[in-house]
Amino acid sequence: MGRTPTDRALVEELAHEIIGDLAPEELDLFDDLSAEYFANPKPPDMSAKTGDDALGFGIGDMLIASTPAAAAMVSVVVAFATQVIVQAASDEASDTIREKVKALFRRGKGPAPVRLSPDQLRQMRAAAEAEAKRFGLSESDAQAMADALFRRMVLGD
Repeated sequence: MGRTPTDRALVEELAHEIIGDLAPEELDLFDDLSAEYFANPKPPDMSAKTGDDALGFGIGDMLIASTPAAAAMVSVVVAFATQVIVQAASDEASDTIREKVKALFRRGKGPAPVRLSPDQLRQMRAAAEAEAKRFGLSESDAQAMADALFRRMVLGD
């Protein structure tokens, strides 16, 4: 799926909410870290030596990894959801499809979302967690981030 301004805005909004929940100390740097991710949406080189702090002023690894990991994870889930919805509604206009993708994450707002099967939800969550790990998060941090995203998606909070 090509990234449109609408897709990017949704990814940034959801990633910002997740960072607010899990790493609120990073919110002041969110815009810069998010822009950096979108300029180069690749995971960091985890084989590089970590002798010096990447930002040069004592900010820990979690802070550096959280925003790009959240944006990458949300991007994967939005792409997956878009693919599922496109397959289920191939004859609908793309704007309607995008609104349904947004509605998955914003219960009570916009058109009724397409129902995802438990298997589709499991696949999406697994993909989200794997993407967070690719961006350097620990198993527990990746699980917490995927949980935060799917709470919003399934429960609407």
